[in-house]
Amino acid sequence: MRARFEEWMEEYGRTYKDEVEKARRFKIFKSTARYADAANADAAKAGHSNRFGLNEYSGWNAEEMARLYGGGYLQMIMPYLCAGDLASGGQCLYIYLPLSIQEYLFL
Repeated sequence: MRARFEEWMEEYGRTYKDEVEKARRFKIFKSTARYADAANADAAKAGHSNRFGLNEYSGWNAEEMARLYGGGYLQMIMPYLCAGDLASGGQCLYIYLPLSIQEYLFL
């Protein structure tokens, strides 16, 4: 996973001020990458053709994503990509969209 992180950093031109910040970003990246990998495996098993991957924001946390969207975002769950029962600690894929898109989603 460390090599994958280093490749991602190079691809998106990421540098960090110190090893502490780099370790924090690696932890976020690792979580994002594992989740995308699991979501892809689940989708393939279910016969879905959608694919999830990494992008320039894969090292960002939810608060940073919220700032990207002007402080507000809509968290949507992708229920067909849930692994286990949520009440028992299962995980689902969430996507984050700008709040301004709500008017198009909930007509």
